Amino acid sequence: LMLVEMFRQSEVYGIAFELVSQIIGALVGLALFTALICVFFVLNKRRADKVIYNIEMVNAELDCATYRKFCVDCETVFRRHKNSSFAVVAAKINNIGYIEEHFGDEKTKGLLKHMRNVLQTSMTLAETYAYNADGEFFLLLSFTSRKTLELRLGSIARFVGKYDLGSADFRIAVSFSVYEAAKGEERKIKYGKQSA
Repeated sequence: LMLVEMFRQSEVYGIAFELVSQIIGALVGLALFTALICVFFVLNKRRADKVIYNIEMVNAELDCATYRKFCVDCETVFRRHKNSSFAVVAAKINNIGYIEEHFGDEKTKGLLKHMRNVLQTSMTLAETYAYNADGEFFLLLSFTSRKTLELRLGSIARFVGKYDLGSADFRIAVSFSVYEAAKGEERKIKYGKQSA
């Protein structure tokens, strides 16, 4: 009885309503702030994942796949084309160290980009290629016979050999190491540091 006489009912409800409104406003503000922080972290992680993916999967200098991406792409191709025969080929520009030493870094990079272009234009939809290191590319080529594969590799070598280093005394040569992954076999390319 004494409380009813000291405080009016409207004042009690008014203060409680205002307090509840302030608490709800603070909670909504905190929820929005937390949501913004979560969005920031998700976007930042996606950006970081994309950078890591590009580092692992794309050779920035040549703008082509790395060996790691080559392995991933090979698995996809093998799954989609189970009844086709493929060859995994290591294609290496001979004497790349000599070329770099005697013709310079720019000519060497130009040669690597030229070879990338030759490979890029000679690939079909069911094939892929990647740059490894030291003038070595990996190719996944479909083939019907060894003879047609040899002719195709010879054609690639000839086109790469047409690059002009600025010297008639030096000829560019490409050597190939071939592993046949015939249809029906379990085919798997393992990721790891590779060199021929």
